[in-house]
Amino acid sequence: ERSLQVNPNYYQTHRNLASIMVLRAEFESASGRRPHTALAQALANAEQATRANSDDAETHRLLAHIHWLDARERVQQRQDARAPLSRGLAAIEKSIRVSPNNADSYLVQLRLLLLAAPGDAAPRTILDQARQAAQHARLLSPLSPSVYIGQAAVALASARRLLASRQP
Repeated sequence: ERSLQVNPNYYQTHRNLASIMVLRAEFESASGRRPHTALAQALANAEQATRANSDDAETHRLLAHIHWLDARERVQQRQDARAPLSRGLAAIEKSIRVSPNNADSYLVQLRLLLLAAPGDAAPRTILDQARQAAQHARLLSPLSPSVYIGQAAVALASARRLLASRQP
C-alpha cells in the first residue's frame, strides 16, 4: 500500500496485489466457497496494472488466469462462461505476442482452450489449438510436470471427442 501512496500507477504493485487476490480466490474455491470478491479485486488490480503498463506479459498472463478462474467458477455453477473465456483468450494472446518464449503462458492458454471445449463436443479446431499450446510449452520447458499434465488433458479431451463421434 505504501508504494501505491508514492506512485498510484506503479504497475508491479497492482500486479502483485492481483496475484495475492488470485491465491485467495484459489484458496476460497478449494475450500468450497465462492471467490467472487477475491476475483473482483484481482481483476481490478490486474486491469490497473495493464493500464499502467500495457506491454507487461506477466500481467496479461495473470489477467488471463483470473478470467480462467472466473470461467471455471461459472462452469461449476452451470452459468455461461463464454465472456470470461473470450477475455482470457485475448489476454493470453497478448501475453504470448509480447513474450513468446514463456511456457507458462502456453499452459494458461491450454487451460482456457480446454475449458472452452468441454466434454464430448470439443471442436477439432480448439483441440488443435490446445495441442499446439501444449507443444509450445513442452519445447520451452521440457522438464515441467505441468507440461505433461497439459498434454495428457489434451489427449483425454481428444479421446472423448473421438469416442463420442463413434457412438450411434
